[in-house]
Amino acid sequence: MKVTPRQLLALTEIWKTNGSRTCVLPEGTPLWHCGHIPSPAEVDDFEMLWTTRDALKSEDYAGVARNTDGRDLRAATRVDLLVSNDLAAADFNKASLQDFTIALCDCRHDTMKAALRAWCIEYGFEAIVSINGGNDEVAIVQPRTHLTIVTTTSL
Repeated sequence: MKVTPRQLLALTEIWKTNGSRTCVLPEGTPLWHCGHIPSPAEVDDFEMLWTTRDALKSEDYAGVARNTDGRDLRAATRVDLLVSNDLAAADFNKASLQDFTIALCDCRHDTMKAALRAWCIEYGFEAIVSINGGNDEVAIVQPRTHLTIVTTTSL
C-alpha cells in the first residue's frame, strides 16, 4: 500500500496540534487485543496492531472480531499481551483520525494503519498512545518484535 507525502504531513500536523508529545511505553505494560490472532505465529510485524491498555476495555471489539462476514476465517480471539521492551511512543493526546481516514485514506482503516505505521517509522516511533479519543488506545508498529503473547482466549 503506497503512503503519500500528503498523508505523512497530515499526521504530523495532527500530532503537532495535539501537543507533539512523546513518552516511553514501559516494558511489562499489559495490553489487550480482540481480533484473529490464535498464536504468536499469526502476529504480523509489518502491520500495526491496535490494542488497549485498559483491562475493562479488553473485549470492547469482541463483537467486531466475531462478525467478519466471512472475510477472516481465523477464529476470533482476545489476546493478552505484554510489552517486551521499552518503546518510544508518540502521544497523540486523544486525537481522532476519523477525518484523516475519510479525507486522505478513502475511508479505509487499512490505508490509515499503513500511513500511521509509515509515519512512525519515519520519525523513529515504535508505538502510538492515546489515539482516537481515548487514553487507553495503543498502536504498536512491530507487534511481533515488541509484544509477548501471554494468553489467547476464544471469543
